[in-house]
Amino acid sequence: MITKFEFTEQHNQVFKNLTQNMVRSVIIWALLGGILLVEAVAELFLLGGLSSLGDMARILGFLIGPMVLTIAYYSYQPVDNFKAIILTKGRDIEELMIALDDLSKLFHVLRIVMSIIGITLTIRVVLYLFG
Repeated sequence: MITKFEFTEQHNQVFKNLTQNMVRSVIIWALLGGILLVEAVAELFLLGGLSSLGDMARILGFLIGPMVLTIAYYSYQPVDNFKAIILTKGRDIEELMIALDDLSKLFHVLRIVMSIIGITLTIRVVLYLFG
């Protein structure tokens, strides 16, 4: 059982700064992901489709745009719990643990996204060198 615990005002200020920075980062991630996705779709329609598998720039745009949007989504998940640490009384440890669990999910997503990007870029280099 978790006993009631309350962070100090100084601690709450750290959580407030963290949530503000997280929200700003989420906005940037979401804008970047949206731009990448719109650019890939626009190129597809303006240039008439994918000409070959060697056309990796558009393929990367289709992959990276949604992945960046996914990062934005998972980056925002802990924000509410960090805010709750500031606003609620006696639930700070519970809210912190939920936020940390959400952060763990974010890093899992980041690991998957970076693996996909790494594999895709490796394919691109191989196609460039040997294709």
